[in-house]
Amino acid sequence: GSVVCFFFSSRRRHTRYISVTGVQTCALPIFPITVMRFSPATIVSALTFAIVVGALSGWLPARAAARIDPAEAMRPPTPTGVDHTTWVERVWPVTLPMTARVVARNLARNPRRVATTAVGVVLSMVVLVTSMALNDTTGSVIDRQFADVDRRDLSVRLDHPVTDADLVALTSIDEVATAERSIELPVVISSDGVRSEQLLQVFESNTVAHGFREPLPEAGIVLGSVARETLGAALGDSVTMTVPAFDVSVPVIVTGFVAEPIPSVSYTSLSAWTAAGGVAPSTVVLTLHDDSTHAAVRDLLAARDDVVAVTDHRAMIDTIRELMTITVFFVGLMVIFAVMMTIGLLFNAVTVALAERTNEMATLQANGIPRRWIRTTVTAETVVVVLLGLAPGALLGWFVAGRFMAQFDNDSFRFDMVLSRSSLLFAVVLVLVVAVLSEIPALRRVERLDLPAVVRERSV
Repeated sequence: GSVVCFFFSSRRRHTRYISVTGVQTCALPIFPITVMRFSPATIVSALTFAIVVGALSGWLPARAAARIDPAEAMRPPTPTGVDHTTWVERVWPVTLPMTARVVARNLARNPRRVATTAVGVVLSMVVLVTSMALNDTTGSVIDRQFADVDRRDLSVRLDHPVTDADLVALTSIDEVATAERSIELPVVISSDGVRSEQLLQVFESNTVAHGFREPLPEAGIVLGSVARETLGAALGDSVTMTVPAFDVSVPVIVTGFVAEPIPSVSYTSLSAWTAAGGVAPSTVVLTLHDDSTHAAVRDLLAARDDVVAVTDHRAMIDTIRELMTITVFFVGLMVIFAVMMTIGLLFNAVTVALAERTNEMATLQANGIPRRWIRTTVTAETVVVVLLGLAPGALLGWFVAGRFMAQFDNDSFRFDMVLSRSSLLFAVVLVLVVAVLSEIPALRRVERLDLPAVVRERSV
C-alpha cells in the first residue's frame, strides 16, 4: 500500500506518493483499501432468492386454500361451545379488564399469525440494531483513534536530526502547544520463527502526542494487538526487532501491550530506541491549542528552509470522516428497509384480521359499542404482537451485530462492536411508531363500515 504525503520546500509545494516501506515515512496510519467489483453471481443469487421466497409465500397459502372443501368454506362458522379463556387469563392472578380479555382472546384465535408477525418484528429489529451498531461502531473507532489515541495535529520532518533549539523554535509559535521528537518506521517483530510486521512509533516517555494509559517504559517495547496475538508474547518475553531500512536486528524485552483500533502499531520510548542504537529522530510531532489552526501552522512550517515534509493529521482525519459518510448512507438504507418491512408486515396482518372480523365489528357497533373502543383494541393487539418481538429482536440483533462487525477485523483496524442506549431506544421507538402508523389504512375500514350492508349479508 502507499500513503499520500504533502512535501514542502522553500521553493515549491507538491504532492507525491511514497512507499510505506521507506525509512522515515509520513506519520500516517495504514488504512485498509477495499476494491469494489461487480459480481454477476451475487445479482443472480439475490434475484433467485427473491423469486423463490416470493413463490413460496404465494404457493403455501394458495395450497391451503385450495384444499378447503367448497361446501365447508360456504358454511358460517359453527360455535364450538367451549371455554375461550386464554392461558393469559388463567395464569394472571387477578381478573383482567374487559379490553385486555378481548385483546388476549383475539390474539389467541390465530396463534400462527401472531407468531409469524412477531418473527417479522424480530427480523426488523435485527436489521435496525445491526445498522445502528454499524454506525455507532465506526464512529467510536474514529473518535477513539483520533481523539484518545493519536493526538498529533502536525508532523514536521527536518533535513537534520532534531535539536533542542528546533523544539524551542517550534514551541515559540503561538498556536503550538507541544513539540516532541518522534520516529515512525516499519519493523518486523519475531520470536521462535514467528514474525509480525509492525509499524513502530517512537515517542518520548511522557508524550502527550499519543494517549497511553501509562507512560511509555524507559526500556523494551510495547506490542500492538496483532503482534501479541501472532507471537503469543507475554510480559518479560524477549523478542527480536528487525528494522529493514537499516538491516539491523536487536533483541528487546516486551514491557507492555496496547489494545487500539489500529492493532498493527507497536511503540517504544525514545530512550529505549537510543539505547538500542537507533538513529537520532528527524521528525517533530506537534499538538496545537486549537485544531482549527492546523492549516495556518502547516503553511507557516512549510516556508521553513529546513523542513522536508509536513504531515497534516487534522486534514487526514477530516478526510476520513468524509469518507465514512458512506456508512451513514448505508445505515439510512437499512433503516428504510426495516421500516418498509415492518409496515408491510403489520398492515397485512391487521387488514386480514379486520376482514375476518367484519361481522363482529358491525355487531358491536349495532349494540352501541363506540368505534373508539374497537380502534383501541385493534391497536392494543398490534402493540402486544410488536412487544413480543422487540426483546428477542434486540438480543438477536446484538448478537448479529457483533458477528457482523467482527467480519471487518483485520491487521489494519479492529472494530469492537458498540451500540449506544440512544440507538437501541431509537430502534425500539421506531418500530412501535411504525406499528401504530401501519394500522391507519386498515382502521379506516372500521370507520367506513356499512352496518346495513353487513346486516343484509348476515341475513342471507
